[in-house]
Amino acid sequence: MTRTGFFVLALWGCIGLAKAQLNDTLQLAPIEVATSKAPFYTGYRAIEPDSLLLKAMPGANLSDVLERQGGLSLRTYGMGSLSTSAARGAGSAHTAVLWDGFSLLSPMNGLSDLALLPVFFLDDSRVQQGAAVALFGSGALGAAIHLGQSQPVRSGVQLFYEGGSFGQHTTGARLSWLQKRASHDLRMFAKRAENDFPYLNIANFGSPEERLKNAQLSANGLLYQFGLGLGKRDSLAVKLWLQQYERGIPPPMTAANAASVQSDAALRAQIRWMHQGKKIAWQIRQLYSLEDNHFVDPLAKLDELHQFKSVISEVDFQGQLHKNWRWQAVAHHSMFAANSPAYDSVGITQHRYALWSAWRLNTSRWRGQILLRQEIVEGKLVPFTPGMGLEFNLLPQIILYGNASRTYRLPTLNDLYWQPGGNAMLKPELGWSAEAGIRQTYKLAWLEQEINLGYFRQEVQDWIIWLPSVAGYWSPENLLAVSSSGLEARLKLSSSLGRHKLRLLADYAWVKSVHTRVGPGQENRLNKQLIYVPKHQLRVQLWYEYARFFGGLMHNFTGQRFVTSDHSSALDPFLLNHLQAGWRLPFRQTEVSLGLQINNLFNTSYQAVQWRPMPGRFYLFNLHLKMYS
Repeated sequence: MTRTGFFVLALWGCIGLAKAQLNDTLQLAPIEVATSKAPFYTGYRAIEPDSLLLKAMPGANLSDVLERQGGLSLRTYGMGSLSTSAARGAGSAHTAVLWDGFSLLSPMNGLSDLALLPVFFLDDSRVQQGAAVALFGSGALGAAIHLGQSQPVRSGVQLFYEGGSFGQHTTGARLSWLQKRASHDLRMFAKRAENDFPYLNIANFGSPEERLKNAQLSANGLLYQFGLGLGKRDSLAVKLWLQQYERGIPPPMTAANAASVQSDAALRAQIRWMHQGKKIAWQIRQLYSLEDNHFVDPLAKLDELHQFKSVISEVDFQGQLHKNWRWQAVAHHSMFAANSPAYDSVGITQHRYALWSAWRLNTSRWRGQILLRQEIVEGKLVPFTPGMGLEFNLLPQIILYGNASRTYRLPTLNDLYWQPGGNAMLKPELGWSAEAGIRQTYKLAWLEQEINLGYFRQEVQDWIIWLPSVAGYWSPENLLAVSSSGLEARLKLSSSLGRHKLRLLADYAWVKSVHTRVGPGQENRLNKQLIYVPKHQLRVQLWYEYARFFGGLMHNFTGQRFVTSDHSSALDPFLLNHLQAGWRLPFRQTEVSLGLQINNLFNTSYQAVQWRPMPGRFYLFNLHLKMYS
């Protein structure tokens, strides 16, 4: 708690300087910094977080929010531990995680740990369902998670504290100020937690109650964004994201002790120059990312440092051919460099080049898009990737939509170069994806309704799987083929009567994802559901607002998940319930808000990953202070 206390004092020390800045700034409209790919989602379904959900969870990580938001299946190893996502029966490496359009996936393992993404740094966490490889490249087979920060609209200071069960303490501050042609936004956070919750160890005789060991967490981070208007047509945007996490790796139920610790450090910086011409707009943008993973296990006598660097550059042109036609063309280059004691050479470097274009039609009843992408990896052509999306207004309140595309996922650097076992002869996973649906909206003076029903189908060939080899170690092969299909339904109701506001959001998915081709010795998995893919998932949120008070009740149901490919073992279905409430007290240019969370309301015992315990009922309290000029 010493470092946390020092952090809080440092934040309060900044307030005097902040107020001086606020009094000297001009209140102008913010500079818009938008990603270039946002207009090309025609024919897709996107799930956005409720505004109150993000406000009620300032100290949460992205995994906590997505578990309530819906649209994804999460594989979480415990409170604050590794958490990855999957969508529509695909794997964890088939979901793109994007920061303003830049990929945050590790080139080493193809994953992004959602528990390392603090919600306080994010204003957007939309989930775009369906394959979007033609837009975002390798890996976006099941879904894409879009992360971003909005530019400040007012100068001000925000401070928050969140604390609760199992030694959880989080502090954060945000300082925003606007100048005549510039905007600044600085955010900082610090988090400490013991995460030593009690659980029933069903792996031991009698299922005794135990406390989770070695699950402590310590994290600090800073995010700064700067926007500058350069004349009437040009603007510059810069963002810097720094963070450091240190986590104990708790033992599974089947192990008695653990002492391993993992440190994850990240430095991410992006810069964008945007020009708005009379007929053509262009952007030049680049991301630099450096991430370290340091794993220490004194019991196993392991001390390993894994590091990767990403440099992603794009030149983007957009224009209008006709009042109904819009086009976009992008040249892309990615450079990945990785160092690991598991690689033979000192460092591995990979270059990827891509050209992609998009054409969009927008009329009073029709909206359509065509996407074309060609990528080159280390001098070799990746299969050409086309895609298309379509929307049609059948009636003023009814829209038919659909999309189809070719898909691929490149082998990761670990797949290719890990020793022993890496296979440099691996081919990309290839497939196709399609979906169709109907969306109905209805509005009255006091009621808004939106219903979305959809069906999807996806095929993937040459799915990469690690298997034991004759040499005695595991090695990846292109052996599997997987077919996924499913039905999705979403309901959104909003009602407003005077000062009373009520919102209901429900999201249901039925998914069938089976192996249609397997390798030698793997016949017992043929035509069986993939492991950790539930057939049924349901997310429900009910929010109520009255004057300065708000409250929310969330129900999250996850169906049975098999944990062995032959279906000899499975995890039971579970239903989680969460309660959140808050109260706001505005006073002139200041607002104080109080919040309470009761998580796992009915103390359900469950596992998201086999033998990894999850917490029962626990509480969080937060205090939020906002001061504006």
